Amino acid sequence: MSSLLTVNDTLYFCTLLTLLVHLLKMFLCCFQIRVLVYDTEYRDQTSTAVVPVVVTRNANAPIFERPEYRQSLAENHRLGSSVLQLKASDQDQV
Repeated sequence: MSSLLTVNDTLYFCTLLTLLVHLLKMFLCCFQIRVLVYDTEYRDQTSTAVVPVVVTRNANAPIFERPEYRQSLAENHRLGSSVLQLKASDQDQV
């Protein structure tokens, strides 16, 4: 087990993994987790897989043209139709 992860809980078909490192300052993180599974009755029957995990951080929040948007709708407004169009910019390159 890598020092980046810890096993929190193991259920019948599911295991919960938790990161041990703080990713706030990292913009793009790539991990590979090697998973080994086995049959509980026949432990010699195993299978492995490598699971890629990519974490992308949003370093810059979007900036909207206006600080607040309000829109009234008619009671019979058509379902699925547009209500409001917003415009925002973002400094992130990803």
